[in-house]
This record gives sequence, structure tokens and C-alpha cells, in this order.
Amino acid sequence: MSRGIRRVRVVLSWMLAVTLLTATPAYASWPSSGSGSGSGSTGTLLAPTNVTVPAFSPPSVSVSWTASSGATTPTGYYVTRIGSGGPAAACASGPGTLLGGTSCTDTGVANGTYTYTVTAVYQSWTALSAPSGTVTVTTATALAFSGQPSDVAASAAITPPVTVQLKNSVGTSIFTAGIAVTIAIGTNPGGGTLSGTATALTNASGVATFAGLSINNPGAGYTLIATSPGMTSATSAAFTVFGPGEAPVGLGTAATYSVLGGQTVTNTGPTVLSANLGVSPGTAFTGFPPGTVGGTIHAADAHAAQAQLDLTTAYTDAAGRTPTAIVAGDLAGQTLIPGVYQSASSLAVNGTLTLDGRGDPNAVFIFQMGSTLTTATASTVNVINGAQACNVFWQVGSSATLGTYSTLRGTIIALTSITVTTGVVVYGRALARNGAVTLDSNTFHDPDCA
Repeated sequence: MSRGIRRVRVVLSWMLAVTLLTATPAYASWPSSGSGSGSGSTGTLLAPTNVTVPAFSPPSVSVSWTASSGATTPTGYYVTRIGSGGPAAACASGPGTLLGGTSCTDTGVANGTYTYTVTAVYQSWTALSAPSGTVTVTTATALAFSGQPSDVAASAAITPPVTVQLKNSVGTSIFTAGIAVTIAIGTNPGGGTLSGTATALTNASGVATFAGLSINNPGAGYTLIATSPGMTSATSAAFTVFGPGEAPVGLGTAATYSVLGGQTVTNTGPTVLSANLGVSPGTAFTGFPPGTVGGTIHAADAHAAQAQLDLTTAYTDAAGRTPTAIVAGDLAGQTLIPGVYQSASSLAVNGTLTLDGRGDPNAVFIFQMGSTLTTATASTVNVINGAQACNVFWQVGSSATLGTYSTLRGTIIALTSITVTTGVVVYGRALARNGAVTLDSNTFHDPDCA
């Protein structure tokens, strides 16, 4: 009996060994997201992270994410777009069409607000990311000038280049490349023609840039219009196209004077004149000394009389120039380029006015005013980039008053009188046709061109 039992045991042991040797290996699979474990293998599939979309987008939405980390590398990813209508496949991906990278572009998305999720896939395992932030998809419906045209000389390139931005219906910038935008003249005060490349494609920021645009005829108040099919057009701010360089106002013999009065010239304190002092047809001048004259004093003589005749011609010339810009009130705080600036009434400089020659030493600035010119205490007229005081002219329809310790550059040509108060420095001339010139401890520098 015991031998029989031993034989049974041997047979059973042999059968168990065969079963163990021929058994199929065990595998574990988990159809749900995350990880699993079993007798055959263990593993963890981590979800992708940092799913990112722009806050606003055109119909093509860029989606990016950080790859799954951990021991198990996913076979790929698919992307889901979630909007008011529920989830939908995105980026032409799905459980059966996986993406190998960590970014994609979801095209043809309808206007609306969405979030995105990314699912990692390994065999039958899946791991779902947290949703992205929201993206509002909206199409460009309008244009806006992001870079306005600046004042420019006729036929010169408008700099910096004009730029136009795509916008949606609520004014948000839209970043869509490849949209054609065309520029044309809107308001055309000078009958000018636009030259340069007038059609440009938007870049990735939704901006069309127009380099090298120019207009051939001068005029004040030009505008540009930007158009694109199916979008609301945009009109630029007004700008001025200046004519060819103005010729200086010819002063004749009046150019040899620092001060020329019609009736009288009076001075208080140690005024210094670099050139002649004159009065005609009046005869009276006082205060020299203590004032000093670098040239000659001409009181009602032939030289002064001729200077007054030449001054009348210069006044008429300056007043008759065609204006390239209309101005009014206080000029302080502005930087002006060469041209003729006209005001029907008065002009003032209550701070700093800068005249920019744009590299041209012959640049001419003419200011025409129907009545007075006044400058405030310690105000300044500066010249930069080649501009020179010898080519700046102030044609004053009545009288001029320069505030204490101010600095003026240019020649004042006044119909009536000129008052130069205490401590004023003039790089130029004070020339009055019919009235008096009053001085007080002033310095006049020679304004001749270099």
C-alpha cells in the first residue's frame, strides 16, 4: 500500500512539473486610466502635463504639452477639444490616430471658448491630462493702424513704416498670418499719388508692415486707408507731406542788423548786440551804452532806410509762403521738421520747441502768425540734426514779446513792435517794421549760417 501511494505521488509531481513548464505567461491590462498590477507585470502610465493654449486665437489653435514621464513611455497621444457642444476630437487625432510629438495645431475651429485635454496611450492603458486654460477662438473682422504715418517730405519714405493690425469685433488683436492688407490714400489735400508696395501680408502676429511708402505732393491733412476683403477698413491719423525745401527768406541789408526798429530802440542794462543797431524812419535810440554794439549804429540814415525797405520785402515774402501745416496756440513740447507753419491768430512757446533739420543744414522753418508771438519765462527754441538759427523765421502779424531768461533761435520779422525782456538770449535778430524794439540786458548772437 505504501508503495502504491509513493507511485501516485511521483506521478502527480511529474504532472505538476509539466503543467508549470508548459503554462502560458500571465499579462495584466487595465482599460481604465492610470496604472495597474498583476501576477505577470506591474506598471504606471503617467498623464501628460502643462497643456497650454493661447488666450485668444484665430480658427487655428496651437496646443502644446509636457510629455508623460515615468517608467512607461506612451505609444502616443490624442487631443480633445471641449466646448459648449461637448468634447470633440482635435488635431486630427484620436484613440486610433495617435500623435507622436508634444504639440499640434487644431485647425478649422469655430468661434467660441474651449479647453483642451491630452490623453497618453500605451497599449490598452490611457492617462488623461488636466484641462488646459481657456482659449477664445475668434476671427479677424476689422483692421487698425498700429503704426501711424508720420509727417514727411514729399517723395520721401514714411518712417517708421506704417503697420496695420488684425482685430476682432471687440478690438482684440488677432494673430493670423498670410492675410492680405492694402493701403491707399484717404483724404488727399494735395492731390498726391501713393508710391511703394501698397499690399502686404500679415505676419504671425497679425501685423502687415508697409515699408517705403511715399506721397509725391505736399499737403496738410493726408490720411491713409487700410482695407482687406471681408473686414472693416481703418483710417489713419492725419499727417503732413512737406514740399521741397523752402528757400530762406531774403533779408537784404536787414540781415546785417541784430536789432532794427521802425520808431525807437530802447535798452536797459548790459545788452550785447553782435551786429548792427538801426532805427528808421524814427531817429531815437537809448541805452547804448551801457549796451554794446558789435557793428554800427544807424539812426535814420540811408543804410537804415534801405534795411527797412528790405525788411518790408522780407515780411511780404515770409507771409506769402504756402503753408505746409496749420498750427495754433502753444508750440511747446513739439518737434517740428522743416516747413511753413501757419496760424491765423497768435503763437506761443511756453516750454521747449525743437526744430529738427533731419540732417539738412539748409532746412528752413517759417512761422506765420496773424497776430502775436509770445514766449514764456525760461522757454527755449532748440535746433537739432543740422537745423540752423539762420534759417528760422518768425513772421509776426502784430507784436512779439519774449519772456524773461528765454532763448529764441531765428529772425523775428514783426509788423509792429518787439519786446525782449530781462535776460533773453537771441540767436538771430529782432526786426520791427513800424514800431519800437525794447531791450533789457540781452545777448544777441550772430545767426549767420555755418
